[in-house]
Amino acid sequence: MRKFLFCASAAVLLLGGGSALAQVTATDSVSVTADNKGVFLFTITEASFDFGDVDASGTLLPGTGAGVTGNGRTVADDGGFYTATSAANWNCRSAPNRTVSVYNDSSVVVGALPGDRLELQTPAVGGGASQGYKLFASESGTPAGDLVTGMTVGNGNNDVDGTLDFRLTVLDTDSTGVTTWTVVLTASGV
Repeated sequence: MRKFLFCASAAVLLLGGGSALAQVTATDSVSVTADNKGVFLFTITEASFDFGDVDASGTLLPGTGAGVTGNGRTVADDGGFYTATSAANWNCRSAPNRTVSVYNDSSVVVGALPGDRLELQTPAVGGGASQGYKLFASESGTPAGDLVTGMTVGNGNNDVDGTLDFRLTVLDTDSTGVTTWTVVLTASGV
């Protein structure tokens, strides 16, 4: 009986050792690269805004544009002024999140009224602060002088939507006729 048990044990050892000899493996690799450029977009969604018919009285006329408010005479009583709140919408998105400053880079005006008759502002958004009304052609040469607003901007649910408000002054001494201002805003992110 002892021989039978010994032989059975030897057979098990041979089977276990034979299966290890059949296993074969090989390994290789591939290098994967990506250059994340991130997202940084600033867009004004309206192509234009029209104050329509205005004059030095600062009152609404039959042809005054939609959404324009006549604000009467200036404090100096030398003309009238008009405002248009939420006259244009803008959107800023960034990935990764950035602190963004929006600057007024406007300088092109064509027509009867001087450039400084138009002012613009954006109300506070994205945790930032409004800098109040800025002259259309402020371009002071310093970033702080041209700053319209600043905020923290992300992407997707964390992007920032804002509006532009315009204020227009028409003085008693201004020439009549159509004037076109090209408002240029530049967003800069850090």
